[in-house]
Amino acid sequence: MKIHFILLGVSVALISGCQKKNTELDPVYNPLSGVYSGEITYVSLDDDGNVNPDYPIETHAVNFEIDGAKFNRPECGCAGAISVDEIQGTTLFTSSDKACEDQGSANGQSWSFTNDIMGKFKFKIHGDTLNLSSISGSTKNPASLHKQIVAIRQSF
Repeated sequence: MKIHFILLGVSVALISGCQKKNTELDPVYNPLSGVYSGEITYVSLDDDGNVNPDYPIETHAVNFEIDGAKFNRPECGCAGAISVDEIQGTTLFTSSDKACEDQGSANGQSWSFTNDIMGKFKFKIHGDTLNLSSISGSTKNPASLHKQIVAIRQSF
């Protein structure tokens, strides 16, 4: 009799559709998602917002991936989060613990650019070309250092 109750319980569970469902979180929509390759240009500005002739303009290669609310710089292993405000045309990159540094100044300056794409940027995207322009005072670099990134989306 005990076996019949067990079989009855199993039958009811099967008939009622009692099963564990695998649930996946919906991916976060981000119009900037993709794998990018491009260049970052550093420009030092004077107090009036003009290019400071005492410091060289520098350009370095930069590669990064944006996947929903996450971003990653695979060449140096830093990762973090990204939020996008499509109405304001801004994006905010926040960092994990690990920092990325470029090769340093080609002109012997003592600048150290930590996490090249950290901070808040204005963005424009045309086709697969992403333009990011730093918003003064919102990055880990001095407010007088302007960062401009132009990168081409290689894949989604």
